[in-house]
Amino acid sequence: MTVRRWDRVCLVGVGVLVACGGGGDGGGTGPCTPGAATQLVKSGGDQQDWYFSNALPSPYSVTARDANSCAVPGVVVTWAPATAEDGSVSPTQSTTNASGVATTTHTLGASATTQTVTATASTAGLPILMFAAHAAAPPTSGAVAVNNNFFSPSSIVVQTGGTVTWTWNSGLTPHNVTYTGGPAPLPSNSTTQAGGTSFSTTFTNVGQYTYHCTIHAGMDGNVTVVH
Repeated sequence: MTVRRWDRVCLVGVGVLVACGGGGDGGGTGPCTPGAATQLVKSGGDQQDWYFSNALPSPYSVTARDANSCAVPGVVVTWAPATAEDGSVSPTQSTTNASGVATTTHTLGASATTQTVTATASTAGLPILMFAAHAAAPPTSGAVAVNNNFFSPSSIVVQTGGTVTWTWNSGLTPHNVTYTGGPAPLPSNSTTQAGGTSFSTTFTNVGQYTYHCTIHAGMDGNVTVVH
């Protein structure tokens, strides 16, 4: 004999059975039907540290929600630098998507160490949000230690025209710096070497360069070159 168990059954009308949403905890499982937006909150990108005249690595994002915390699509958000020294944003307007999220990218200005952007929703009564970024001049050089089976640091940033120097601290164990990606043409690779030797690259193109040691799997690094 087969026994079928229904956790919960709703009787609708006469002779019609409909399974109710939710499990034993009482939570609903149906889709969230949004009402008017009553909340606008930051959802990403605030308080980044980056470099003058460069776009931040991560976009700013806000989320619109209704009184029941359902995501609200279709809310137009206007983004604006607080002053002329606070760089620029793109786009200057964005609309919340099905998840209630709108985004923009902030390109920092050339001199202010703290730069702010406001997010203003088209829906009346929502708060104006302020995002801040912290800016500095990018490094003109960088140093990477080539240790046994890892580079330290594995990620580094320099400005265009900057030089990165790798120094082998691996004793007799040989390693190399071999570029695997980045703006073409890729820089020249190092030889396979060890024991206190060094190798340098001067970078002239903006972008991210990836590299590895061809001898040791998982020994990877990258250099990000900014304006």
